[in-house]
Amino acid sequence: MRRSILVVWASITLAVGGVLVASPASANPSAHAICWGCANPPPPVLCVQRALNLHYGAHTLVEDGSFQRATDGVVRRLQTDAHLSVDGVVGRDTGQLIWNELVRHNQHPECYALVPTHT
Repeated sequence: MRRSILVVWASITLAVGGVLVASPASANPSAHAICWGCANPPPPVLCVQRALNLHYGAHTLVEDGSFQRATDGVVRRLQTDAHLSVDGVVGRDTGQLIWNELVRHNQHPECYALVPTHT
């Protein structure tokens, strides 16, 4: 019975365009830090911006894949709110918060492996 409910739930979720939550194995502790002034390709920066918009509200940042002053400021705000060292760098600690936010909202699974994490 329990297995049948899970299969039906997964089928309904996929049928309506939903995405199932990724397993912790999809996290990436070896992903590079993301920061202003780092050589960041756009996809990881876009993932950070999307997670920050999920956390603080949809119009907090323009999701353009460019780590500029606005993104740096919101990363620092997240670090302050989480009582982390405030440096504007999305390393493992900040990245874990970003990753958790994406997973919690069941959003952007393509981002899970692009953000540095502990897991």
